[in-house]
Amino acid sequence: MKIVNLLLCILILILAAASAVFSYLLFDKREQLLSGWEKMAAAIQKTAGEMDKGSGTKVAGDLTAEALSHKNVATIDEKLPKLSAQAAQLIKQRDELAETLRRIGGIVELSPLGSEAAFRELASFSTAKTDVLNAATGFKNRRDQLITQVENAAKKAGTPLDGKALRSGDINQAFKPFADKVESVMAQFKAYQSALSAVASAVGAPAPDFDEANFKDSLNKISASANDLKNKLNTANNQLQAAERKVAALENTVRGKDDEIKKRDENTAKLAKQINELKLLLGLDVNDEIPVLWEPGSEQARNAVSGKVIEVNRKFGFIAVDIGSGTVVEQVVGTKKAPIDPQIKNGLLLQICRGKDTYIATVKLTNVSSDCSIGEAIPGSKAIEVGDTVFVAPVQTLPEAPPAPKEEDVKFVPAPAPAPVATPAPAPAPTPVAAPAPAAKPAAKPAAKPAAKPAAKPAAKPAAKPAPKTEDAPVEE
Repeated sequence: MKIVNLLLCILILILAAASAVFSYLLFDKREQLLSGWEKMAAAIQKTAGEMDKGSGTKVAGDLTAEALSHKNVATIDEKLPKLSAQAAQLIKQRDELAETLRRIGGIVELSPLGSEAAFRELASFSTAKTDVLNAATGFKNRRDQLITQVENAAKKAGTPLDGKALRSGDINQAFKPFADKVESVMAQFKAYQSALSAVASAVGAPAPDFDEANFKDSLNKISASANDLKNKLNTANNQLQAAERKVAALENTVRGKDDEIKKRDENTAKLAKQINELKLLLGLDVNDEIPVLWEPGSEQARNAVSGKVIEVNRKFGFIAVDIGSGTVVEQVVGTKKAPIDPQIKNGLLLQICRGKDTYIATVKLTNVSSDCSIGEAIPGSKAIEVGDTVFVAPVQTLPEAPPAPKEEDVKFVPAPAPAPVATPAPAPAPTPVAAPAPAAKPAAKPAAKPAAKPAAKPAAKPAAKPAPKTEDAPVEE
């Protein structure tokens, strides 16, 4: 225990000595900081005083050494920004003066004109300023020489000018008498030139030369041309009389053509009346255009085709639809309907849908009759059922054939039992194509056809064993 106490005393003694040393060092550093602070405050006050000279500002009065001493730390943040603001104002003033000098140099056509930096930087400002002064002096000298020349010219023209007014007064007012004189002389000269040129042009003479040496020769040529023109005038009068006689004959011809035009206008009015009557018969307004009828087999006609699947024969791999070569569609024209042949032919591609927008399959027609057609589904199609809706495919090109399905993946969906009919025929042996009854006449609305089909179609044979029903199974070809 005694040893521990001894060690503690030694440690405390060492710490006390270290504290004394650090206290001395901190006090010395504080004295250095205070000395630097006082020097900085004095420098700021001096800088502010220099910037106050001739500037009309009194920032140095607020930035005294006493105000910036360490004893007034609480107000330093309020006072120091004044120096920055004053410096910013002086810099702005310097930049504006530099820009003004540079613009003056441009006005007096100083070349080369120094950059903006040359007028701001201390090292280049003196040279740039001297260049502007020299350019301004040269500009003034050129102006004085020009005014002297103008004074001499005005004196010769009989209109003396006031040189002093031209240099320092209203230049426009001082120069006006001479300008008016020159304008008057030029107007007289131009009028003379214009008159002679007009005469020369009128009589076919060459353009007159107003040079003193060639003036008389130009007048002689104008006189000779005038005499020649008189002779031509007599000839022209004779030709004019002949032309007037031709004009009279042409006027008679024009009157005859006017009668023909009048008759054609009357016929046009009659035809327009007949067209309007036809529009009224069609239930159209007279301002409406008569629609152009669809061409047989056109895209519009085929887009209007709609039918139903009436048989699905999975044994022989075909389906039957209730549209054929005798199918027609109706185009509405006003209140009338025009029958159009969509030209259902072999090779036509049909789309099979369930409901309104569920795509099932694409079928290619292979045997087209008047009121029904036989087709084969392309590979990759879903299971087709009786009653599915049939449309003409908008794109009549087959897609690339998908890979052939494996035998174990091919499944069939049995056809649903057909709707009962009043007199069912005995079920015949299944055949690839079952001819429909002639009485099943195609109509523009093929949705009503399935009930009118005879029960003798192969798909109506219930004795056949259907394959297990699996959705989306393709039709076997």
